[in-house]
This record gives sequence, C-alpha cells and structure tokens, in this order.
Amino acid sequence: MSRYAKAVRLLPLFALSIGLGGCASQKHAVAMISSAQKTAEAFAQDVPEADPAKGTPAISQEDGLYFGQALVRHHRGDPLPGRFDRFMVSEKGEVDIRGFAALITKSTEIPVALNIAKTAAAVAAPAPQALGVLGMQANTMGAQRGVTMPVLWDGPLAGLLDQAAARFGVDWEYRNGVLQMADERTETFVMHALPTTTNLDTHLSTQTGGSSGSGSSGSSGGSGGSTENQVSAASAMQSGQKAAVDVWGEVKAALTVIIGDRGRFAVTPANGTITVTGSPAVIQQVAEYVHAQNAILERQVFVRVRVYSVNLGEGDDSALQFNSSFKTAARNLGLSWGSPGNAPTSAVGTFAATVLSTTSPWAGSDIVAKALSSVTNTSLISELNLTALNNRPVSKQDVRTESYVAQTAVTNGQYTSTTELVPGTLSTGFSITLLPRIISENRILMGYSINLSSLVALDKETNGQTFVQLPTVDVSGGLQEAMLRSGQVLMLMGYMADSAADARQGTGTPGNFLFGGTRSSTTAKKRIIVTMEPVITSESGQ
Repeated sequence: MSRYAKAVRLLPLFALSIGLGGCASQKHAVAMISSAQKTAEAFAQDVPEADPAKGTPAISQEDGLYFGQALVRHHRGDPLPGRFDRFMVSEKGEVDIRGFAALITKSTEIPVALNIAKTAAAVAAPAPQALGVLGMQANTMGAQRGVTMPVLWDGPLAGLLDQAAARFGVDWEYRNGVLQMADERTETFVMHALPTTTNLDTHLSTQTGGSSGSGSSGSSGGSGGSTENQVSAASAMQSGQKAAVDVWGEVKAALTVIIGDRGRFAVTPANGTITVTGSPAVIQQVAEYVHAQNAILERQVFVRVRVYSVNLGEGDDSALQFNSSFKTAARNLGLSWGSPGNAPTSAVGTFAATVLSTTSPWAGSDIVAKALSSVTNTSLISELNLTALNNRPVSKQDVRTESYVAQTAVTNGQYTSTTELVPGTLSTGFSITLLPRIISENRILMGYSINLSSLVALDKETNGQTFVQLPTVDVSGGLQEAMLRSGQVLMLMGYMADSAADARQGTGTPGNFLFGGTRSSTTAKKRIIVTMEPVITSESGQ
C-alpha cells in the first residue's frame, strides 16, 4: 500500500478519536488533525507519474462530464423543487390514498389532484382550512378503498411518492405546480413503420410432357379387325413461397394480448402512433414492447448483388479445372469457405450455394471478383445494390425487352392478299427478391428468389408465305434460404451453356485449301455466377 493511501486512511481515524475521546484536549486534537492533513498533502505531491515507456494503461481517466448513450424518458413531468430532496414526514396510524394526499399537501403546501377512476361515483373532498388556496384538490372518481399504508419517511419526496404509487396502484406527476395522482394514464408511442402492407408471392414451375401412338386396321373377307396402342406421359413440379408483412396488424394483435381488459388502446397507422390508456403497469409493458419492436424494425441490411459470366474454356473437365483453380486463387486472396466447405459445383440449370468469409466486412465481393478474373475471362453482366429494412421484402430487376414475330396471318381476298405480323414480347435478364431477417450475433436469415434468363437464338421458321420467329432462352431460377453473417458472400453457380462456331471461307469448296479455302471451328463453355454480400448497416437500438 502506498504512503498516500495510508495517509488518507488515517484521516477518518483521527476524526473518530475526537468523537470518542471527548475528555481530551481540544487543542491537542486540532494539532493532530492539522499534522495528518499536512502529511497527506505531502504524500499526494510525491505520487509518481505514469511511465510513457510502459504504454497506454488499460484504464484511463478523463476529467469532464460523461453522457451515456441510452436516453430515458422522464414521465414524472416537471422536476420537484430542490428543497424536497430531503423530506421528513410522519403520521400516526395508516392512511388511505385520500389521507396520504392530504398529508402531502399539508407538509409541502403543494396542491394534490386525485383522479381515481375505479367507480362512477364522484366524490369531492374539501381542502384543509389551514392551507387556504394551496389546499388539496380532490377530484376523485371513487377512491380505491381498503388499501392503507403507514407514513414514516426521511428522504427525497419523489421516493415517498413512488412508494405510495406502488402501494395504491396509481401514478403521480408534478406539472405546473400541481401534484397529480391517478390510477390511469394516457400515453402515445411512436412506431417506426410505414402504413403499408407488403405481399410477397414467388414460385417456380417445371412441366414436361410427351405422347406417342400407333394403330393399324384391316379387313379380309368377312372379318375385320383393328389394333391401337397409345402412350402418354407428363410430369409437373411446382414450388413457391408466400409472405404477407402487415406490421400494424401484428402490432394490434400483440397489444390486444398485452393490454386485454386492463385498458384501452388505439392504433393510428397514418400517423405511426399508438395511444394507450391504462394503469402504470400496463403503460410500462406497452412501452417495453414498442421499444423492442422499434429496435427490430430500425435495423437495415445493404446487399450487393453481382452477376458474372465466366468462360470455362474447352474440354470435358473444364468445370472441374475451374473449381480447383478458383479455390486456390480465393484462398490466396484471404477467402475461406463457410459452407459446404469445398469449391462450388452445380449441375446444369440449378443454383448451388457456397458461403465465403473474409476478414474485411466490405471487400468480400471485390475479392471474389479478383479471384474469378485471375482464373479465367470474366464479364460483369449486372450489378444491383439493394437496401432492405429488417423483415421487409425488396425486389429489383435488370431486364431487356425485345420484340419478335410471334405469329403471321395471311388473309386472301378476291384480288388481293394481306399479311399481318403479330409481334410478341420477350424479356430476359436478371431479377431478384430478398427477404432478410436479422437475428442474434449479427447473423442474417435471408430468403431469396432469383430468375436469370438470356436469349440464345431467335430462329426463323418459314411455311409458304408465312413465317414466325422461335426464341430459344436459357432460364435458371431458384427459391432458397441461407444463414449468413454480416459481410459474408453467398456465391451461387448458375447454368452452364455450350456454344459452337464454324467459320468457312473460300472459292468453291471452303475445305479446298488449294483455292484459298479456310475453315475454323471453336467451342466454349460459359457459366453464370451470382454473388450476394449482405452487410448490416445499422446496429440494434436495444
């Protein structure tokens, strides 16, 4: 123990010796106190300073005011006068709420207004004559009978009022010089939600069918017969998700459970408010519920979505070579696999998901792009930035609309013929719908629906004088859910398309190189990759 600490501990011992030794000389006691004080001051001046070579201490001290981040609403009205920070009062026997109000008015000269709505009977109590115009204003609606409490208090007046409020089941408020006590209070709360209802309906469907048939018939002499054989097969698969987000409807249902028959409430979505009338306990429960719901509704998720087209090259094992090369490049750049633990693989026409983690909360998508570019030729097809509130769906699309000849109609007249072209519309591109939910430890439970399509060919089919155009479209879609941490990257492997080109040039037969003929053919495989990187941009308000 330092000398400074020993000296400080000596001071109360000297003070105690004075109180116990009442017969000792007063001058001797004063001299001892003065000597101890000088010793303590000398020790305080000799306290060594912190050594800068030892680094910053674990605990630092700063001179100044400290303001916490949590704000607490003061629902007691105006502050009580400072003279009531120390308040003494006593009463023989026990008092009911009216007697307590009269005692407070008599002791503090503060008017007290009672508003007890237990019964419909109105009772008015006269003000004490000794206090004149500052007497108690008793405007009661049938005070709660049978409940009493003893009064023997030495402390802040607010503490006594809190004790009485808990005993009588009422609430108190000091405003404009009047102390009001009531068993019900009306409070208005603000919900951080828009007056809208959101419906989400996504689905996928796949349908295949086929039929075949054969038949024969014949006759010979007086006999005849026929045989027929038909086979038909069809299959269909559908999956979908539906979600209805009605914040205000759910809040109303929750308030009905919380309040019940203990109070009344009104929900106003247009203003974003909830008005509640009830006992202090009911008001406190509603306040805690609204605070918790606002903390959930205020949270926000930013999602960066990118769509890449990756050239896999030639060869039957090009996909496997790409997966191995990408895994090596990603690990060299600091990416790690969260699920399923290996490089992503997928079958044609499906989305296979892989979770990638990085130490940087904002560079995940950029690192994936660098890894892809270092392995093979990569093109960025689309980039979408979405911002979604917690538990709210958000949709966005990047599509291209084209027109084509879907039908040709020829009308022949007596002297003329008319050809009518009926156009069709084809939309291809990328669309996505997200529904994020932030849970504990900055994790995100995210449901997503993806539809990705591209026009492969637009073939022209001719029949006599009419023709139509037949589009060929590659489509890949999925309805999935994933659990991610903020900053992780969800990598989806989409469909893989094959393309071939055959170029011929020359006089006569292009294959005859003697006459300058040339012929070249190339094949390529491309894969679509989608990355999603959700980041929580607002912390919880709790």
